[in-house]
Amino acid sequence: MSQSAGQGSPADRVRLAWERSGKDNPPDLAALLAAAGDISPSTRTDAIVADAEERWTRGFVATVEHYKRALPADAEDPQTIRALLMLEATRRRQEDAERVQHDLKA
Repeated sequence: MSQSAGQGSPADRVRLAWERSGKDNPPDLAALLAAAGDISPSTRTDAIVADAEERWTRGFVATVEHYKRALPADAEDPQTIRALLMLEATRRRQEDAERVQHDLKA
């Protein structure tokens, strides 16, 4: 069983959790994914990308490395890695080159 009627997609629920969580208190993505139940890999990826988008918007770490630590099994999925890398590349284009270099060395 995946989504309950009227609750929206797991990605929608991730975004809603971010809206409700406050500025400095990220929601527990692992718990949100667990609550979503048996969902397809692409739906899981969508939810993880939604979390990453919210993290980037609020200034939190949202790199592939972050998700490899937070969600090791999901972060091994090629579709998830590709989506996270594309999002990171898009967001990094807007950053100062010095900051990107610093983060790459960390």
